[in-house]
Amino acid sequence: MRSPAAPRPVTLKRRIFLTLSVCAVLAMAGRALLGDRGLFEVWRKKGTHRKLAAEVEALRQENLALKQEIQSLRSDPAAIERLAREQLGFSRPGEINFVFREDEPPRVEAPASR
Repeated sequence: MRSPAAPRPVTLKRRIFLTLSVCAVLAMAGRALLGDRGLFEVWRKKGTHRKLAAEVEALRQENLALKQEIQSLRSDPAAIERLAREQLGFSRPGEINFVFREDEPPRVEAPASR
């Protein structure tokens, strides 16, 4: 009989079992990190979620501003006049509109030669 402190001899079956166990653990760890629902994919999805949440918040702010503009256009004649002047170039009777074009370079005329 063996003494309890003596190490057990490593048999071939035990070595194969340990090797397969280590391979299984490594395969599960690899899948947990690299799989389609792994850790790296979760991190990528969280980043995408943050970007989309920020975009949704920006769109909500824009929507709120547009609702306020609609409300002012429905109830405030001065807002309608401001919009007509700014975007459509309208003016009141007796006013003169000046249109400045920035797309044309300034012309320099050459002196007349005799």
